Amino acid sequence: MVRLKHRYLLTELIFADGKVDTATKWGDLLRAVKDGVASAHGDYGVACVMSSIQIKYFNAHTRILLLRISRDHYEMLWSALTLMTSFEQRECLFRVVHLGGTIRSCQKFLLKHQQNALKAMVNEAANPVERQKMEALLEDAIKTTLCDN
Repeated sequence: MVRLKHRYLLTELIFADGKVDTATKWGDLLRAVKDGVASAHGDYGVACVMSSIQIKYFNAHTRILLLRISRDHYEMLWSALTLMTSFEQRECLFRVVHLGGTIRSCQKFLLKHQQNALKAMVNEAANPVERQKMEALLEDAIKTTLCDN
């Protein structure tokens, strides 16, 4: 029996207006991806991609999406995501931030990516007191996360 190999695309959904929509459903995302593949690669692309695509993770607050696709068709999905410019009548950008062979590698990258984003937010704090509070919370969260893993 032949083992099926997959690739995982860690994707960031960036809206032009910057608003967070927590009502986004996985089915809506999958439908939008299917439409994007259809417009970029036609029926052949839809048949290739939809036979093996799965949404493994989506966080509406951070707008991070983890997609699993067969190794043979990940480039087709990646190009379609890059060409997509709207989701639910809102202008947006699908940015692939990491390509991995396992979910674990994507989790490790995502942890570092989110920590860097939080550190950038701390540096943009309005005043030193606020910055110190945020740094203390960030250090506590990092210790908790490292102890859990």
